[in-house]
Amino acid sequence: MTISEIVALASVVISIGTNVALYIHLSSTMNSRFDSMERRFDVVLGKVVAIDNRRTRVEERMGIRP
Repeated sequence: MTISEIVALASVVISIGTNVALYIHLSSTMNSRFDSMERRFDVVLGKVVAIDNRRTRVEERMGIRP
């Protein structure tokens, strides 16, 4: 093998390693962002359910049928 072939092979190996590391980092970043978004969605959904329950109780007190 010549020096240029060794350098080319090394650059390919380094490039693959860098891409794998970047993929792993971005994957974990996206997972944490999706987890955060899921928690926020659960909070909002809980608030919507609470408001609907309150509305139902008010309608029952007022004698309004659903």
